[in-house]
Amino acid sequence: MQDAPRTHDVVIIGAGSAGYAAACTVRDLGCDAALVDTGPLGGLCILRGCMPSKALLASGDALADARDSKQLGISARGVDADMEFIAARKRLLVSEFADYRIEGIERFPLYRGSARFLSANRISVGDAVIEAPRFIVATGSKIAPVALDGLEETGYLDSDDVLELEHIPESIVVLGGGYTACELGQFLSRLGARTTMLIRGRHLLTQ
Repeated sequence: MQDAPRTHDVVIIGAGSAGYAAACTVRDLGCDAALVDTGPLGGLCILRGCMPSKALLASGDALADARDSKQLGISARGVDADMEFIAARKRLLVSEFADYRIEGIERFPLYRGSARFLSANRISVGDAVIEAPRFIVATGSKIAPVALDGLEETGYLDSDDVLELEHIPESIVVLGGGYTACELGQFLSRLGARTTMLIRGRHLLTQ
């Protein structure tokens, strides 16, 4: 016999930054909010976006500042980068931020798994059936590989892969000229990779 449906005022599908903010807003308005997420908990910004990228960029900025310090009257010799240390520091910062966010997420009813709509006001998550008059879908996005001839055969890194690098490659080609491409391209270049950027337009950062 199936358990009775569980009911909430609002169910948010996705517990990333947007989903968590929505749940907090719903709670502040005096309503019962629940979250659904497949995991890992923390959201894109903390796990694979703002936090890890800015941690890496901070190291790249410090290295560039040290190398350019002569124009400020400071002589810095033997300045180098320890990528293994940089990667470990990044992981620690991400873990600390994620733990803090998870504490907040777990203050709400949390259903772990993929949601499937059974009707306009009912979903299933695993064996659980959940009812609510309102649902918010905040599932985020995933990287969509570019359809380029030979790309799969050649092999490539997406932005998530770059954030997990333990060693800097000797050379790399960055496809794209948006802010993510520019940030990661600059970081790799500063740490010693011969970096070439390929863009379709005439300028970087056109949007």
